[in-house]
Amino acid sequence: MDGKLRKKILEDMAVKFDKLGEEIAQAQNEKEENTQKKNSCQQEGDLRENAGYHAAIEAIQRLEVKIQKTSNKRDNWEKFKTIGEQPKGSQVVKIGSIVKVKTVESGLEGATFMLVPAKLGQADIGSVSIESGVGKGVLGKKVGDRVTIRTAGYGVIVYEVVTIN
Repeated sequence: MDGKLRKKILEDMAVKFDKLGEEIAQAQNEKEENTQKKNSCQQEGDLRENAGYHAAIEAIQRLEVKIQKTSNKRDNWEKFKTIGEQPKGSQVVKIGSIVKVKTVESGLEGATFMLVPAKLGQADIGSVSIESGVGKGVLGKKVGDRVTIRTAGYGVIVYEVVTIN
């Protein structure tokens, strides 16, 4: 089961993150178009009252931020893909671990998820970022350890780590 979950998460993440390359290329094309608009507006003379020039500058700045953020996400994905399979029976939760937790109060199984690097977590596919409350809580824990997580919607929840793969 855990091997299938890991494979499914990695496949789903690969699809989503392959799209990042397309987003980067599109943003770079838009940036080039706006650079051409800016250059064209510069030739018109007085730039203080040239709305086209200022709009192009703002668009270029926005696109540069988008390109940087999207590139960072893609870089994080590339780094994550290089993390090898953990040995069976890993003793401590780390990036790449598949963790099963249960809610201490009710004893009910809480969730099974893969712990992934910052900004790669996507609950809909079963991955949790190390920057999330749950991710920070379980990182470095062992089977049997309990973690207290403060949530906005549910208040305080205490989980116990049931398995680590």
